[in-house]
Amino acid sequence: MKKLLAGTALLAAGIGLYLTAYVQASRILPQIGQWPTAKGRLWVAYREVGAVAPSRFGILLCVVGIALLLWGTFEQELAALWRTSAAKIKENLNQEPWAETPGKPIDGERGDEPSRL
Repeated sequence: MKKLLAGTALLAAGIGLYLTAYVQASRILPQIGQWPTAKGRLWVAYREVGAVAPSRFGILLCVVGIALLLWGTFEQELAALWRTSAAKIKENLNQEPWAETPGKPIDGERGDEPSRL
């Protein structure tokens, strides 16, 4: 439950921070006549206002919040999947792939006649 609350809070904070930076940059957008970069007027407005770092931090908070939400939501399913996978890996490691199968001839022998060495 804590992961869900923390994820929701981080997601909301990230969206708020990103939108604040976007609104501040869009307020000076009509005042920009020419832009020297190929990224466009909005990028120049972001740089003029100083909103590049807050918008990137807002995106990072959103990603971390979504990750926490998914982790908190599917925690039991992930734990069950982890245990099942670990058991299958342990079972495969305990098998001896080099062991002979019973009744199978060795090195081209037919099995019904003794080998001639």
